[in-house]
Amino acid sequence: MGEEEKASSEVPVFTEHTNADGRTYWYNPVDKSSVWEKPDSLKTPFERELANTAWKEYMSKGRKYWVHKETKESVWDMPEELIFLLEKVGTEEPEPVKIKSPDVVAPSPLPTASSTNALVPVGFNSPAQFSPPQQQQQQFDTFRQPAPSFSLPTAPKPQDQYVIPEGGWRTKFQAEQAFMYLLNKQKVDPAWTWDQTMRAIITDPLYKSFPSLAEKKAVFTKFVSEAKARQTEEKESRMRRIRGPFRSLLSDHPAIYPYTTFKTADALFAGNAIWSQAKGEEERKGLFEEYIAELKQKETTELRDLRNRNILKLTSLLKTLSISMSTRWREAQELVSQSPEWKSDEQLRRIDTLEVLILFEDYMKELEREHDLRMRKKKMERSREGRRARDAFKALLQTLVAQEKITSKSRFKTVRPLIANTDAYLELLGKPGSTPLELFQDVVDDLEVKLESEAAVARDAFEKVGKTFLDSTKQEDFDVVVGDKLGEDVRVDVYNFMKDKVIAKQVEEAKKAERKRRHLIEDLRYALKRVEPPLSLDASYEDSLPQISDLVPELSDDEDRRFAYSKFIKRQKEKLRDASPDRRGGRASDSRRDKEGDVVMDYGATGSRSRVDDDRRERERKSSRKDRGIDEDRGSGSKRPRVTEPAEIEEGEI
Repeated sequence: MGEEEKASSEVPVFTEHTNADGRTYWYNPVDKSSVWEKPDSLKTPFERELANTAWKEYMSKGRKYWVHKETKESVWDMPEELIFLLEKVGTEEPEPVKIKSPDVVAPSPLPTASSTNALVPVGFNSPAQFSPPQQQQQQFDTFRQPAPSFSLPTAPKPQDQYVIPEGGWRTKFQAEQAFMYLLNKQKVDPAWTWDQTMRAIITDPLYKSFPSLAEKKAVFTKFVSEAKARQTEEKESRMRRIRGPFRSLLSDHPAIYPYTTFKTADALFAGNAIWSQAKGEEERKGLFEEYIAELKQKETTELRDLRNRNILKLTSLLKTLSISMSTRWREAQELVSQSPEWKSDEQLRRIDTLEVLILFEDYMKELEREHDLRMRKKKMERSREGRRARDAFKALLQTLVAQEKITSKSRFKTVRPLIANTDAYLELLGKPGSTPLELFQDVVDDLEVKLESEAAVARDAFEKVGKTFLDSTKQEDFDVVVGDKLGEDVRVDVYNFMKDKVIAKQVEEAKKAERKRRHLIEDLRYALKRVEPPLSLDASYEDSLPQISDLVPELSDDEDRRFAYSKFIKRQKEKLRDASPDRRGGRASDSRRDKEGDVVMDYGATGSRSRVDDDRRERERKSSRKDRGIDEDRGSGSKRPRVTEPAEIEEGEI
């Protein structure tokens, strides 16, 4: 009997009941008392620890929420600190006895201040909807009813399909199946996050199927992916089932166009059974937009095909009309509109005018390209003809070179009579490219380059024997020095070439020396103008020699210095004669006043300045003739070349 009494004492005394409003209370059949608060003997370790925190748990329409005692904050999701507390203490709880007999009802406890606050604390905003005062009064009447005098039967609690055995699951597959069962039992939505899912399942014993959080998250991820795959498959299956009737509904209705909106279609088919088969507005809108997209694609394809057909036909029509590069758009438009093909083809007339203009411009560009191609071909043909003519003329010139009719000293005017009547010369005239003269000069240049290279061999031969080739070197001496370094057929040409080069160099040096001599004579004449005191015009060269002996020492030849002195004296006397009143008719004073700025002369009134200039030029010509006579007299007994008098240098000029 002691063991039976001990076992009966371990059975919970309180039984769990629910009133008409769905609120849970506990009834003690021993002392016939009812309480709103869960007895401590029935609380789980978590609930006992919860009483020591600042949070309190409530239930509203079957859903739990938590309220902070101090801040009065209420939340639907379990706070983080409670989640950690739950992980720490576990979720085992004794099984209360639920009484659901419709005949016997355990009396609910009277609503007290503490019990009322247990449901909805004063000052809190609970998510639940509560009973009005009239219903609370009816509950108060029910609370006053006496409790039954017999023990209520214990209602069996439904068991889970999976229960964690002692020591945990034997295989990971079993743990995964149990955790999957938990997610399905709690109706976890695939769109939930892990935090949302954990708050919904953390109080269930099956939550501990896996010891680590990473394994739980992995199973959750697999569950979400499989759930989404099932939803997608179900949706696709449903869409395949209703797509055919849905498309038939849209295609058979005359008011559905490619530009119809979903709002319009939804109003048209609001009461249609096929339209309602789609699950929700999103699926209907997806099927509708899919059909409209196909309509638009079909319409676009038809328009593109029609446009391509019209473009091809109109392009062919333009080629048959009398259109050239000079045809204007208005003329072409008139030709197209009057053509039989345009009048008989209704679809062709639907083409836009701008499209016709674009095709016309493209056709004109094509004509221009064809014209340019013809011109390029013609130009290339002329170039080929010119190249053939040049090759033939070059062959003719090489023939003349072989016949020694063209040498490095030949001139075109001497060779032209030989080639004037040849076909090669006549064919080359007027052809693009090099002219006959240019080709002849190229041949002469090549001959000269060839002779220059052979002359370099001859110069090396002279340098080796310590001699220099001069203009006085004879052909026999040249042949002896050169020896077998040059062939006999080219020795004469090389000798003449080198002799001409030496003579040309001597002539150039003589010209250079003569230019330098004339410049020195002019420098001395200019220096004589600056001698202080001025030279006397009546003094002879010997009398003036002490004053001018140091002037222009580079001019060492006494004859040249005498010539410069005589020219200077003569020029100064001419200036004095020109300035005298009896020679100028009073113009000397006028000229001085002009230079001083007293009188402004009008050269265009009477032409007096022109006459004066003419007289002056005439005197200079006479003086130049006299000077040339003096030079001839001086040169009769001297070998020095005659000096051409340079231009006069006026006083004050450099």
